[in-house]
Amino acid sequence: MRRQAILLVILTGLTACGPWIITPERPERPETPADSSAAGFADERALLAERFELDEQAFVATDDGLVFVVESGDELHLLLSRDGNTEEIEILARVQRHEVPEGTSSVSSHVVACPDGALNVRYYLFGQDTREMARTMIGLDASGGQVVDGLWLMAIRDDEIAPDQRWEIRDALGIASMESGTGAFFRQDGPRDDGSNTLCQAVH
Repeated sequence: MRRQAILLVILTGLTACGPWIITPERPERPETPADSSAAGFADERALLAERFELDEQAFVATDDGLVFVVESGDELHLLLSRDGNTEEIEILARVQRHEVPEGTSSVSSHVVACPDGALNVRYYLFGQDTREMARTMIGLDASGGQVVDGLWLMAIRDDEIAPDQRWEIRDALGIASMESGTGAFFRQDGPRDDGSNTLCQAVH
């Protein structure tokens, strides 16, 4: 009898709390690739994440330092924090940010080419994506690929990309996405705009 009374009290308390809504747990983001979570960048990543109010998975570790993307007004900025210096942030490239209507699916991608000899990493891919599904590069050596708060970034470790080198990006399910092509996609055409105040150039 005492056990039934205790059970009745518990049920009464739960009912008083209002309706229960059970929602499925969101799957955790895939772990950041090992090369993007090097212990040597742990302190810098934490400081930058707090300063720019970003998830720590938004940073990609490269031989030049930590690279990340932020929204600034109607633009996306690809930024670099050189190893050990979180105070001076360099703008690698700027591109236009797309307004995505609520409830719609959208993906954008931009190629960034850096001058030969200026940095260890010469090429980047980044953009917006409404899906929070990590990307994997096939055909080129790349790091990054997480989609964090609607933004994604990949650092291409290949120093030279042959024009006929084929590549594609697949999602976490192994499904090829719309981003694919040849090395010619990374080619920097025309003179660099020296008035852009960026170290590298957004090719597409």
